[in-house]
Amino acid sequence: MNSCERETFEAITPQLAAEWTRILSEEQSVHDLGQTPEWCSNWAETYRSAYQNLKIVREDSSVYPLMIRRFAGLRVLQWIGQGCGMESDYSGGGGSCKKLLGALIDSDDWDVAQLQLPHWQNECAMLVKTLLRYEKYLWTVDVADQSVVINLPNTFEDWLSTLAKTPRNHARRFVKNVDEGATRFEILTGADILPALDDLIANNRQQWNVLSRPEDAQFLKKTVQDLTHSPNLFLAQIVDDNCVPACCLGYCSGGFVFIHTAGIRREEYKGMAPGIALYSLLIREMIQRGMQTFDFCPGLEEYKFRLGGHWVPNHHIVFARNRLAYCRYRATRATASFFRSSRDLMRRKIGNS
Repeated sequence: MNSCERETFEAITPQLAAEWTRILSEEQSVHDLGQTPEWCSNWAETYRSAYQNLKIVREDSSVYPLMIRRFAGLRVLQWIGQGCGMESDYSGGGGSCKKLLGALIDSDDWDVAQLQLPHWQNECAMLVKTLLRYEKYLWTVDVADQSVVINLPNTFEDWLSTLAKTPRNHARRFVKNVDEGATRFEILTGADILPALDDLIANNRQQWNVLSRPEDAQFLKKTVQDLTHSPNLFLAQIVDDNCVPACCLGYCSGGFVFIHTAGIRREEYKGMAPGIALYSLLIREMIQRGMQTFDFCPGLEEYKFRLGGHWVPNHHIVFARNRLAYCRYRATRATASFFRSSRDLMRRKIGNS
């Protein structure tokens, strides 16, 4: 492919996937599992009823994996994996979204665009500045969700010093158990990940139930299978007496460690909190590997802050071609949100009665 030309695809072809992978690896870019061609391709295949068609734009050594959905009679442009199906933690492609705006403004196959922006890209101000040049476009920027990240120091002891007394003492004890051989901590890569996915799915269903639908579990397994060649993907687990009380699927790139899916038992296991133990050991390993940022991905669970995390916002930008499309989209979204909140409130009242 000529990287100086703009091309648009309606499917992820093998040639496009190879170019996409090359771009991500050569640029040494920060990207998550949900931004790989394997994830996007399998997502498009598994959840094909969720969208109308795909629109993958490649320009200047960047790939932007988009889909067009029907919503309130509008053609809504989003990242592949955003907003439905097994939703991606972070979506989008490699490269600046400023280039993407040029490609979108030149096309007429969409009415509203809603694009989530990962927190590390810091592109909101630039995108707004670009949109201001086009007076006919209406736009807004909101916080879509929040992630919790840890800025990893140079040594494990430096990280421990940032924790409160109780989690610090627990972390030291967990590490001691592993160092003395009482518990085994493993980081699996490649094809070794596949047999361990059953424990991950079973533990996840017990606590979060993210993988409750069979198609979600099969989608994850197929994606991991297609990524066994990647050195970025890993599965960390604690093993004790052939039992796996805690494990997580993660992805590394550009100095970031992303925790994608976790499977952790609710109850204590031999006097330890399995999740705190797992993450303490994984953080030690990633500090030794020279990683800089430990990203728990979206969600503000309390344990993430106990481990020294701080929250960062993930924005999304919505822009429309005209006022009618913009108002219809915003009104329908607000109405849907109201009914969801009312339904959840009613369920809580019934549960408490």
